Amino acid sequence: MNGPSIYFIGILIGIALGIAYLFITLLCKVFPCYRNKTLKSFFWLINIIAVGGIILTRGKLDVFPFQGLLSKITILWFMGQLIGLFMLPFYHGIKRVYLRNLLKENDAIDLSRRKFIQGAAVSLPIISFGLSGYGTFLGGEKVEFLEYDILIKNLDVQNDGLKIGQISDAHIGLFFSVEKLSQILELLYKKGADVVVITGDLIDDVKMIDALIEVLNGYISKFRYGIYFSWGNHEYFRDFPKLETAFQHSEVKVLRNKNALLINSEKPVYLLGIDYPWSETANEQIVKSKEMLDLALLGVTENSTKILLSHHPVVIDYAYEKNIDLTLTGHTHGGQVAIGRQPLLPVRYKYMRGMYQKEQMYGYVSTGAGSWFPFRLGCPAEISLFTLKVLSDS
Repeated sequence: MNGPSIYFIGILIGIALGIAYLFITLLCKVFPCYRNKTLKSFFWLINIIAVGGIILTRGKLDVFPFQGLLSKITILWFMGQLIGLFMLPFYHGIKRVYLRNLLKENDAIDLSRRKFIQGAAVSLPIISFGLSGYGTFLGGEKVEFLEYDILIKNLDVQNDGLKIGQISDAHIGLFFSVEKLSQILELLYKKGADVVVITGDLIDDVKMIDALIEVLNGYISKFRYGIYFSWGNHEYFRDFPKLETAFQHSEVKVLRNKNALLINSEKPVYLLGIDYPWSETANEQIVKSKEMLDLALLGVTENSTKILLSHHPVVIDYAYEKNIDLTLTGHTHGGQVAIGRQPLLPVRYKYMRGMYQKEQMYGYVSTGAGSWFPFRLGCPAEISLFTLKVLSDS
């Protein structure tokens, strides 16, 4: 599949126009000045143009050289309305409280009331579309570099200080370039990563696969133990056979329900990787991930240090049960829109973002280096570096 289906696009347009209708209807109720026919006609004209932007971005994202910019402007417009829709109840409450304390008979106060309403009416779209513009054009541009020390009880002393760099959810394509990935790999190299693991959703635009593989192959020798990869769901949305063939002919080691001995020592270090747990229900997804992890554990010694790569964080609980020292995942993007690490969008997972711990086992959910939907607020993109350290008995 090279892009979203026509049914998905139809649903998306319906939701977008529904948001637009609710926004302008409530805006006119709270601020009567927006009932002006010219303003409303202009508003709907922009929405029709924005719908055209959605249609043009369907499937073949490279048809026009300005396609990325067109997509971002379209997202800015509709997300601005959505933010405004959430802000309107707050504005309505403030307006009611303010007006309740004014005496309508007083002309001076009546003038003050009009200025307040006019100011509020102007500020709402400025704030909502300003936030939308930031989230669309700047929110995901900077990729944060995060570092964690992971204390492991059964880590061999000679493996103390092993550094693992994680990249997840880059979604290389319209909004994330191969050049940007190269910069991230260079940063991990300079920070001393011994091995780089990529936990799925690496590429969206299949035409970039040759350039991507060239960059990955060029960096493998810079990391002591190379680069490892596990599949995400977006690779399956594209031309999966082509992607699979490209990785098979690369120097990147793909872990699909199997393991690799990273360091052969008294207490060896294993990397395990599982596929995306395709299932109809959440419960089936859990069962599927368990089956895949059991396959990946075959041949892994009990006294080893075990690092699991999984695109979906649904496996974290079972990883705890199987004594996996560190599970690295992605998929959620941290929700992409959050306040104080709490996601605001309705899509939720048990393990949403950041580090989780049970006894001396860790599960990590990356917010992702990129995204297929270029909008982030309060949830920056990231790459991470994990330093394994021996946990002393004392």
